[in-house]
Amino acid sequence: MSVPQASTQELKTPHTEEIDVPDDPCEDDDDDRRLWIGNLGTEITEYLILKLVQKFGALRKINFIYHKVGPDKGKPKGYCFVSFHTWEAAEKARKALDGRVVVSRRLFVKWANKLKK
Repeated sequence: MSVPQASTQELKTPHTEEIDVPDDPCEDDDDDRRLWIGNLGTEITEYLILKLVQKFGALRKINFIYHKVGPDKGKPKGYCFVSFHTWEAAEKARKALDGRVVVSRRLFVKWANKLKK
């Protein structure tokens, strides 16, 4: 009996479970236009994220987070932060990408938490 592979089609089911979003290390003043994208597979690259989000509006910055120390040094942590020039573009991206399956993983897209000092 074989298990069907997950497709890369968008799923319309919104996430209802709570997700622990890590604090955003960026100190920009654009946190109302900054998204956290989580549950990224190790095969997802910065380029793929760029191609995925740029269609929603002009981007200010993408922070693809990597392990800095330990046995996974240099490997992706499984999440990134994306900043848009407008809140409307960020909201459009959040709604369209949250729950979408990309490379067999369902994305979680939430508003980024500003780093607490």
